[in-house]
Amino acid sequence: MHPILFRIGSYEVPAYGVALTIAFAVGIAIARRRARAVGIDEERVIDACLIALATSLVGARLLWVVTHLEVFRGPGGGWLQAMNPFGGGRGGYTGLSMMGGVVLATVSSLAYLAWRGLPLLRTADLLAPSVLLGEGITRIGCFLNGCCYGHACTAWYCLPFPAGSGAHDAFGGEPVLPTQLLASALGIAGFFALSALWRARLRPGAVFFAFLAWVGATRDDALLPFSVQQRATLRGDFVDPVSRLIDAAQWQALARSSRTEVVIAAIAAFFVVTVGVLVAIVVAVVLSIVDVVRRVAAPDDAVLGWSERDKRYTDVKSDPDATITPGVVVYRFNGRLFFANAHFFKRRVWAAVDGAPKPVRCLVLDATALSGIDASSVDALAEVHAGCQTRNITLDIAHATSDLRVRLDETGLTELFGSDNFYPTVPAAVENAREG
Repeated sequence: MHPILFRIGSYEVPAYGVALTIAFAVGIAIARRRARAVGIDEERVIDACLIALATSLVGARLLWVVTHLEVFRGPGGGWLQAMNPFGGGRGGYTGLSMMGGVVLATVSSLAYLAWRGLPLLRTADLLAPSVLLGEGITRIGCFLNGCCYGHACTAWYCLPFPAGSGAHDAFGGEPVLPTQLLASALGIAGFFALSALWRARLRPGAVFFAFLAWVGATRDDALLPFSVQQRATLRGDFVDPVSRLIDAAQWQALARSSRTEVVIAAIAAFFVVTVGVLVAIVVAVVLSIVDVVRRVAAPDDAVLGWSERDKRYTDVKSDPDATITPGVVVYRFNGRLFFANAHFFKRRVWAAVDGAPKPVRCLVLDATALSGIDASSVDALAEVHAGCQTRNITLDIAHATSDLRVRLDETGLTELFGSDNFYPTVPAAVENAREG
């Protein structure tokens, strides 16, 4: 055990801190290279990794504190010590729980990806192997730090820990199972297994859900500090009853109503078994919030064409027979336009224009579903108008509600667009563009 690798003057360089730094540096480098290979914004991926770095430390400390409240009672304890995983005292570098870090880092990075409008499952797929590699490297730091040890044993692979370590204090110098090395090996093996799945280019989400399954299957190392009798009792009192709660009929009914809810329920069930009910409830609530953010940050939109059968403008993706007027792009944004989706709105508008037959003379924005705007959306609309002017495209607004017209008047957008560029219906705007 070498909790301190070396010293620079009076400054001690801890083994766990070095392992954690190497884990994140290597993981981020691999994720960045893979993001570039599949055409995903590597800068956003790095941002997600940095968010995971910060929240993993918070989550790891939080779960350890919640499960070791007795450590902070009495002299030397208190909330200040509880919030400091790197200080001295009884917490120190033993005051982190890997699973707490994985939970909060996963949820927070997924929330960020949803907010930024990145392909959620594809990005999660390329990040998942790096997480397991990071765990494999960090667990070596646990071994050098003398924390996260297993139960006492006499097998050839069991190791005695020196005085001053947690294992020595707990077992009086007897050999213990080095669960840190087992967890490290499992993490590195998982990295190579998931990397092979990622290179196989399976359906989006396959690697991420394999990651969840791997973590769940290898969490038996959390039971290793218990005796055989204690493990049997734990399984009888917790795991077996939980497994009997799974109702296939309810899962099938949930799958018919919402695939997203099935995913959230499956992840929550995973955390019930691996961590506990309270953590699973928190994860389920946070994932539900993430789903709401995802929906509002990237709402449905459509390029519209005229349907002779329905006698109205319809989504060209759902109605291949819909006719697009040459030189005119009709775009509809199905949601409230505000700060969380303003960037998404601009990106989708220009994707519609760039994907239309050239030349494009007019962009008609169907404002039927635009219920309100904020400062960010005002800027987004102004940028779209400026972009249209640069491209010699006329921007027309169709079917704006009275409330939206009031907000456009108040923010000066009506004057910017020109009052003559507002039309009561999409057909009226398209007809004017055709005549022009």
